[in-house]
Amino acid sequence: MNRRQNSGVPPLPRRARDRSEILDAAARVFRRRGYGAATVEDIASELGILKGSLYHYIRSKQELLYEIAVEPLRAANQAIDKAAALEVPVEQQIRHAIIAHLVVIHDQYPRLSISLLERLELPPKQLREIKDLHNHYEQKWMDLISRGVNDGLLRPELDLGLTTLGILGMLNWATQWYRPGGRVSPAEIGAEFATLALRGMLANPAG
Repeated sequence: MNRRQNSGVPPLPRRARDRSEILDAAARVFRRRGYGAATVEDIASELGILKGSLYHYIRSKQELLYEIAVEPLRAANQAIDKAAALEVPVEQQIRHAIIAHLVVIHDQYPRLSISLLERLELPPKQLREIKDLHNHYEQKWMDLISRGVNDGLLRPELDLGLTTLGILGMLNWATQWYRPGGRVSPAEIGAEFATLALRGMLANPAG
């Protein structure tokens, strides 16, 4: 017998034994009902268990919101770091970073949308961590764009802040309409978005 069986804690269904399954269920409920209206009982129902059983695995609804909010932001920061480390021109690094953002939306679905919409429900310390991750991500985008301008690949008059906000606005809005299993893959969406963005940024789009 494992430790949970010895302690008399009822096991969760197979699909929910992994922590990520609990977070995914909570994210679906938060997206459907809104964090404020959602209850632990709603999340337990989504998993097919009783509320009391779920409390053996979590401390609070807020704990779930924090984990849901922080994980996709960490993943996005790691993804842009990988794109920026590629030994290719910055134009291609930007293309890879845009595609990677869409892949994060897919892999973390629907968690990133919860992170963007519900983060203000978190207490100050956790909210600062979330905001820091957002700010670090935006700064990495500005650094990429700045390098492109300095290399002569991107238009010299680009406003780094506005350009970054424009790109991230386009990418993050996808969390509102993207659905896994749609007719277009995340990578294909990202490639199309990259073409749209770069045509407005390149110093020589025809080239």
